[in-house]
Amino acid sequence: MALSIFEYDDYLEYLEAYAASLPKRGYGFRSQIARELNCQTAYVTQVFKRQAHFSLDQAEIINRICRHDAMSADYFLLMVLLARAQTEELRRRWRKQMD
Repeated sequence: MALSIFEYDDYLEYLEAYAASLPKRGYGFRSQIARELNCQTAYVTQVFKRQAHFSLDQAEIINRICRHDAMSADYFLLMVLLARAQTEELRRRWRKQMD
């Protein structure tokens, strides 16, 4: 069964599931992200440990890495916006668009 991005509302949970669906269970996926983002692997690790978030520009590059179609790419950006939101009002706005 194919992985559906629309089953997730947390972009990190989605990326972990996406990596697990890759050959070799995604070995090297975080390194690939770091290379494509032109950043340190340690930063990507911080994001996956929920100590930081990807920017929207970085999320767009990840859309390319994951080969998302237009609708999936928009949804992925909304998940990043949701994670970065600081107020419940803004989280409600992004969740409504995701629905």
